[in-house]
Amino acid sequence: MGYYAQEQKDSCVREIKERIDAIWLAYHQVIIEGSVPWTDDLRHDVLERIRALIEQDVPYVEEMARSVIAQHGHGFEVFLHDAKKGMLERITAEIDLFGVKHRPIGAAVILQL
Repeated sequence: MGYYAQEQKDSCVREIKERIDAIWLAYHQVIIEGSVPWTDDLRHDVLERIRALIEQDVPYVEEMARSVIAQHGHGFEVFLHDAKKGMLERITAEIDLFGVKHRPIGAAVILQL
């Protein structure tokens, strides 16, 4: 029983990460398969969609976890709320790396001038 609360928390964090990754995968596929040029506006749109998901889903999943974890006599802290920053930093870094590779060359030259 000692590990139950941590297992539940890990499961919730994994769920949010999977939801974030699903959004990014959808955009990634459209960009690659549709030969959509990567732009700062597109980056902004993707990150805003992910931020919206986080803001909507984290409180919901956390509240569901609270009822399960507290029911078994464990204390509860807002672990997903605390993990949001790290999740967002991870996906932002992944998106930025993708953007470096897929930014149109012409756009990169224009930005340098």
